[in-house]
Order: sequence, then structure tokens, then C-alpha cells
Amino acid sequence: MKFPNRIQAALLLDRSFEDLDALTRDFARIAELKSGAAFSIPEHRPGAFTRLFGGGADLMVTFEYIPAPPQETVFETALNSPVTTIRTPDMPERITDARSHILLDVSQGTLGALDLDPDKASFLHELGASALGATCDDFRRRLETLVLMVRVAIDHTRPSAIHWTQSDQLFDSETFEAAATEGFPGPLTVHPLLYSEADPSDAPGAIGLRTFGARHWLGRELHVRPSVLPWSAAYRTLVEFCAASVAEDGGVTAHEQTYEPARGDEIWRVCHRELGEDPLAQAASHDAVAVYELEPLRHDACQFLTEEYARNANVLCERTPKAKAEPHVAEQEGKASRDDPQAQSSPAASNEPSALDDEVSCLAELEAALAEGRAEAAANPPDPLPANLSMAMPSQPGDATVSGRSLRAKVFGAKDAVPGEANEVCKNETFKDA
Repeated sequence: MKFPNRIQAALLLDRSFEDLDALTRDFARIAELKSGAAFSIPEHRPGAFTRLFGGGADLMVTFEYIPAPPQETVFETALNSPVTTIRTPDMPERITDARSHILLDVSQGTLGALDLDPDKASFLHELGASALGATCDDFRRRLETLVLMVRVAIDHTRPSAIHWTQSDQLFDSETFEAAATEGFPGPLTVHPLLYSEADPSDAPGAIGLRTFGARHWLGRELHVRPSVLPWSAAYRTLVEFCAASVAEDGGVTAHEQTYEPARGDEIWRVCHRELGEDPLAQAASHDAVAVYELEPLRHDACQFLTEEYARNANVLCERTPKAKAEPHVAEQEGKASRDDPQAQSSPAASNEPSALDDEVSCLAELEAALAEGRAEAAANPPDPLPANLSMAMPSQPGDATVSGRSLRAKVFGAKDAVPGEANEVCKNETFKDA
């Protein structure tokens, strides 16, 4: 289900709490300062339950205090998540020591929670009633409201644990605050479920990753098969992929196409796996849903590169034209091909010449002509300059030995000379003063 209307959180306390009304008033005051819109109070039971409505977006907000510990079975999946153990090793003890808890709930519209009841939701759909809060921006607004409720409750209660039900994660207060500041979608709303040794062909120590919560943004979960790539690096990419896919100008990468994060140092192949098509992903989750599978091809930060991508990159480099090469590089390659008989007789050289080959050939011929001209000029130096020579002016051509016309004749021959007599003409030519 994309953009669920009703989202909840629970704060577990290791003692009783008697100031729910003050907590609710603080939230309403801060929310009004942030949005400029006030909440009304349609329902209130002092110290036990308060329902607020409004906030400028038709939000239904509830605070409920239950003076009893929660059922531990509710947290079974979250406690079995390796990420919970990594972040808070003593989380099982925190759950066991709970003596009371506070439930926080946010939905949009007076019928916002009906999407949890399939029959009622279907009935409304048949009536043509449109559901409120069915956009990504509405979903972000509800998440921000619930985060604010939790933050205010933390200041009042100092809870031992926080259960964020949308992604089924358990946090302590510090970890929750760090996750919430990452934005949406982010670590708070996308739960990484880790698994390993799902396939005998996997490398030793390879870890796979399956998410819970990405469906609320994309309609599917995300999956990375076990690999030697660190799971934390893969998880960061999954969160970035989810955020890029729900961006205003974004979109989910097409099947069998590659995804590159904005950093430019990673490349992943994206495959769309339908329900039941990916047994590894289903085995890592507690329910069945279609997934987007991301396969790492290149990860520079982790020095990870698949053989397939390296091989394809080499083939691409070999097929890429060298038209953008520096001119001196092209000249050297042209000379080498002419001087090396084996290169001339190679299969590549026997192909029909392309436009690039013609360009290289022209550059080589020009270089050869210039070299011949320099050699001929060196073999026929001009006469020494007279000691009393003055600077030539346009009206005074000056000495023919420094004349551009004479130098051109010495290098290339006189224009009217008979072929083969150019040098002789230059030697016998005399000039008179103007």
C-alpha cells in the first residue's frame, strides 16, 4: 500500500505516567506555531485519551496512555531484526522492563483509518468517495506530524524504547532522533532486514538485504542479494534509490536498466521482480510482496567491481572511437602504422578507411610535407646579411635574402621555374635596388 493514511508509534515506559494532558497541550501549541493552524479537541478523557483534529490539513491526531505493559509478541519481528541488535543490544531487556506505554496515532480526514478495513475501503470506492491524504506530500506531512508528537513525548516521558510501526522498528531516543533527521524516505521509514547463507553459491560472509517500509513509497520492497559488499553501503544506496524514485522529477528505473546515485561512484542494475518471482527476497521477509532487486555492478568507495561489468567496460573502451584524442597522439599512431609492416597487414588495417582514418592520414601527410620543407630549407640557407643593411620598409623591399618571396622560392621553388630547376633559378637570380 503506497502512502498509508494511518501511521502510529508507541513509547514504552519503565514507570507510570500521569501528565498526558500537558504533553498534548505542548504538542498542540508547537504544531500551531509551525503551521499557523490550530487543532480542535473533539474528544478528551483527562489523563487517558485526547483526540485532536485540524492542523491545517484535516489531520486526526490521538494521544492515549495505557497503564500496562504492551504485548511482547507485537515486537517479535523488530526484535529479531539484526539491525535492532546492532543499534541497541539491550532492546529485549527494555521491552521486558516496560510498565506502561503511550500510543500515538495520525491519520488524515474523519474517515482516514478506513483504509485498514478492506471492506469499508471497497465500499467507499464503489461510492466514488476519494480518499484523503493519498499523495506523497500528504504522507510526508503525516510523518512529520508523528515525528513531532514523538519528540514532544520524549521530552515529557524519557521512554526506554520507541516502536515506529510504519517500518516496524525499535529505537532508543538518541537513535530515533538521528534517524528522523535523515528525512523521508530515510532510515526511519525503510527498515533493513538482513540475511545470509541463503544460497550455497554465495561467498562466505555474504549478506543479503531486504527492506520493509519501501512499499509505502514505491508500492514494492527493495532487495539486494547476498554479496561481499557491506550491507550498510547497500542499504544507503537503497534509501537513495527510494528517495530518487519518489522525487518530483524522478521515477523508478526501468527493468534491466542501471541506476547511478548522484555521487557518480556506483552503478547498480535494477530488476523488477513480481510476487513469488524472487524466493530469496520472500524468505528474508515476513510477508509476500513484489520487489525491486538491485544488483551491484560497481562501488568505488568499497573497491567493488564485478567481473561482468569490468569485461563490458573493457569492450566498450575498445569500441569507442578515438576522435577526441589529442592531435599529437593521432599523428604518432599514424606514423607507427606506416612504419610497422605488421600493423599494415593486420586485419584491422585491411578494413575500409573511415573518416577518422582519413583525418589521421591527412595530418600525417601534412607533417611529412612540413618536414621535407624544413630539410630543404636547411640544405639551402640564405646568403649572409650585408653589414650596412637597413630595416626594409613596404616601399623598399630590402635585401632579397630576407624577402619572404625569396625564402618561399628557396623552399618551394619559383612559380615560373621549370620543374626540377627550382634550386638553380634561386641561385642565379639577381636583384637590383628599386
